Amino acid sequence: GRRARGAPACGCTRGGGGPVAFSVVQEAGTLACTGTLMRAFEGTGRCRFTSDPAFEAALAARGLAPERRSDMLAMLLVDATIALADGLTDAGVKPDDTDDLIAAAALEVTPAYVRELQSEALVLTDVEDAIACKALGVDGAYVRGLAAAGYRKLSAEDVVGMKALGVTDEYAVAMNRATQGSK
Repeated sequence: GRRARGAPACGCTRGGGGPVAFSVVQEAGTLACTGTLMRAFEGTGRCRFTSDPAFEAALAARGLAPERRSDMLAMLLVDATIALADGLTDAGVKPDDTDDLIAAAALEVTPAYVRELQSEALVLTDVEDAIACKALGVDGAYVRGLAAAGYRKLSAEDVVGMKALGVTDEYAVAMNRATQGSK
């Protein structure tokens, strides 16, 4: 998780202003910031990002070397980790690039979430599909409801489409009955 070091040198936690300095340290690197608060939540300053070479090497070893330096900062901001990359790979949805890893971390697409989705109703083999499911609020209960309605081996595109259109368990049962369970 995020670790912030440093404390404001002002009464800014009480709404005051003054100089501030803090660092956010993640697996991807360190973001060190200094500045001045004029009042609570309003100020100016500078931040310097330093990536962690060991993190970059671990990404490269997994075929996830960032194409842009800004990807490293994005990974710090969303707390993308090597454990997440490895866990998604182990769950069968290997990130293809750092964009996939950043999106998965930002939306909290975890290996546990992927395993929760994988079922007889949903064929899930791509991290981008898992990301789309998470973005639309598809969860294990929704997928289990589709399975209980008689749906089998749906693509993530089908499930995401159903969720986007507001298809409920009850509606899925009615539709499956109307088509005599052809899906």
